[in-house]
Amino acid sequence: MRLINLTPHEITIYMDRGAVSIPPSGQVARIGDVSINRVEYGEVEEECFGDAG
Repeated sequence: MRLINLTPHEITIYMDRGAVSIPPSGQVARIGDVSINRVEYGEVEEECFGDAG
């Protein structure tokens, strides 16, 4: 398997048998228009569960 580092920084992967460093390839991956959605939920209300006992 060949890993290509598309970041501008060296990446080090630590494993049980030691560490492997992957130098930057000279090409940097960039992402164009990206939409990020965020959903937040409120606190759980006890009355939603009814009488449990």
